[in-house]
Amino acid sequence: MQQQLEQSVRRLGDYQFDTKYLLGEGAFGKVYRGSKLTTNQEVAIKKIDSSMINKDQYLIDALNFEIQIMKQLDHPNIVKFIDKFNTDRSIYIVTEYCADGDLRNIMKGRRIPESEVNQIFCQLASGFKELVKANIIHRDLKPANIMNHRGVVKIADFGFAKIVDNFSGDLLRTCVGSPLYMAPQILKREKYTTKSDIWSLGVIYYEMIYGMAPWTGVDEKSLTMNVMKQPLRFPASTQLSDFGKGFLSRALEKEESKRMEWAELFAMFESEQNLGAIQFNANMNGSYILDQPQPQSQPLVQPQPLSQQIQQSDASSQKFLCQLNNYNLQRMQINFSHFVNVEMTQHISSIAQYQKKEMHFEMLCLLSAKFTSNSFKLLQSNVLALFEQYKRTAEYIRFISQLQQESQLASELFQNTMQYFDRIGLLSNLRLSADFSQFIEGGDLGLNQLISVEKIIKERVISISKQVLQSAKENDVFSLLDYMMEMCLTRSKIMNGNTNIDFSLIHEKKQTSDQQGQLNFKLNELYSY
Repeated sequence: MQQQLEQSVRRLGDYQFDTKYLLGEGAFGKVYRGSKLTTNQEVAIKKIDSSMINKDQYLIDALNFEIQIMKQLDHPNIVKFIDKFNTDRSIYIVTEYCADGDLRNIMKGRRIPESEVNQIFCQLASGFKELVKANIIHRDLKPANIMNHRGVVKIADFGFAKIVDNFSGDLLRTCVGSPLYMAPQILKREKYTTKSDIWSLGVIYYEMIYGMAPWTGVDEKSLTMNVMKQPLRFPASTQLSDFGKGFLSRALEKEESKRMEWAELFAMFESEQNLGAIQFNANMNGSYILDQPQPQSQPLVQPQPLSQQIQQSDASSQKFLCQLNNYNLQRMQINFSHFVNVEMTQHISSIAQYQKKEMHFEMLCLLSAKFTSNSFKLLQSNVLALFEQYKRTAEYIRFISQLQQESQLASELFQNTMQYFDRIGLLSNLRLSADFSQFIEGGDLGLNQLISVEKIIKERVISISKQVLQSAKENDVFSLLDYMMEMCLTRSKIMNGNTNIDFSLIHEKKQTSDQQGQLNFKLNELYSY
């Protein structure tokens, strides 16, 4: 057994990786999770088979370009180059490790709220600003080449990138990249400029909002024909603001001379960055005070003559805002719980290895997802009743719409988790649990059932955390346990009247030398509630 373990471990200078920890695989090599021996820093190590590229000068040049480009870039939204090693058979590129995979993990199984998409694109715009400054065009932008590390998105994979001396004017003619995200000029083998990356960003934005690409085809030829003949459509089934439609219309302009400039793209998302929307995968906004109704383009109802208006007293108005702020704090906590649920489902195998055969963590995933979904529905009902009581529904229609969308996403996550467990053959065993028959099967949970499930979730989080902390050493496991405990702690604090909760500090996890000690301290805090 020890010999097998040693055979799977490879060492490169001050770095090592285990071939069992495969992160991804491409046409020319594989990417493994590794570490730096002197600091225990986690890294990604791309292993490229030399025989696959040595016979092709184009591929050799592409690899050299990738290394040249990555060396000169130092930006939080661009994957950082660390080192390179050559052996007789392989080339190894060491880069920054991104714990949460790529953008496909964020997109998988759910439509993403526009506010969250915009926050992701604020980060992408910041990264591309650095590329533009360095006169670099990516040319192969797609969800698989946008990484996610603890809510920070990073542009990666510069294998097809090109340094363009005259960034604004250079015309390129080579056909590289992934067809679905290619600008029409590249598909038609016409000259194109650096605006091809803007088109790719537009396709990704559309796909995140609507869950599908704006144009598809059975092959490259039919895709090209559909792009050129079919207009850009905005499906009515998903709401999209004028900002989102405006960006897509300008980014997906088929005639390149009419497509938006980079300066316009940067300006759009720099202004959007200051709107303070709730985020799941970036630094969460800690402010939850809603002292003004959210603006709308036109009133939904015509105001009554002044003599007929019901004048609310200041005390009544204050009471309304106080209750609304309380509901909005609950909403932020439920959104945070939804984020934690997503993290949990993405790390099932990481936690399951520390269990025996009880499947307690898998059941926790189901219970927490259903609890979150039903909590959203209860909150939505309470909020609508509040607006109806104070006749304020029209003023807060945008707030209601966003709450409904968030509730729908939580419901979809629960259904997707059920389908996943069914697909991998675990659902039949989970059905044997008393918790499953009592809380998972059937319709929505009542208030008393929600209280019972909340208690079970807390007990399971404590039990699983204690068990895992005895032997775990991985930073991503520690971070997940931290999120799970915070999910229970913040819920308990709010129910006990504590409104002084900054979700931005909770979300911004900083690794320390004694993470286990901190988590054990937090575990004791959870016991006290």
